[in-house]
Amino acid sequence: QAPADGNLIYMGGTDTVAVPMVNPKVKLDWEKDLAPIGRMTTLPMIFAVPKASPHHSLGDLLAALRKSGKESFSYATPGIGTMQHFYGSLINRQAKVSMLHVPYRGGAQIANDLVGQQVDSAVLVLSTAMPFLKDGRIRALSVSDVARVPQLPEVKRIGEEEGFAGIALPLWQGLFVKAGTPAATIASYEKALLEALAQPEVRTKLLEAGITPSPSSGADLRTFAKPQAALYRDIIQSAKITVE
Repeated sequence: QAPADGNLIYMGGTDTVAVPMVNPKVKLDWEKDLAPIGRMTTLPMIFAVPKASPHHSLGDLLAALRKSGKESFSYATPGIGTMQHFYGSLINRQAKVSMLHVPYRGGAQIANDLVGQQVDSAVLVLSTAMPFLKDGRIRALSVSDVARVPQLPEVKRIGEEEGFAGIALPLWQGLFVKAGTPAATIASYEKALLEALAQPEVRTKLLEAGITPSPSSGADLRTFAKPQAALYRDIIQSAKITVE
């Protein structure tokens, strides 16, 4: 409810767009209510299985699921309506399989339960998964981002899989101000944001944390977010995802 003077910056991202779609109580229209300053980062999600899993690629897993017809193969996420839930639902929809969603209350325990084989698979953000990937306790089968990630160059991005051409579902973060903020103010923030993300030490720190520096202008953020929003809506409607 602050005035549109640029004195309050909102750090938002995927949830800013997606949450109002699944929860009617959230009255926010990102296109009308907010003006983008620019995108900062993307945070790849991975689809992972335990070390003991016989599956070494997403294609192998999906072929096995189609052959068996089993609906008991589970995938864990931090909860209903999260982007991780969207990713599992997207795989189900595109591959015509029926993995069982196991929603947790937050993501802290998921990787440990995956290692212990309490669940068959999980969708994790890369930053959370990195320690478990490095010591070989879990295996990544796919990456949700628009490109392969430097930390896992051998793991295919989802858009490389059969039936998923052109699809990507990264978590992303950006900065916004209230709609109606003077253009000169937005432009000065945009310049500062892009300069900060161009600094090598900033980029190195982000990559070490499993986060991908993905700077863009406010205009480019809007261009990027619109088709992503359409994909979220398609997934939500096809999987009938709702949150109260």
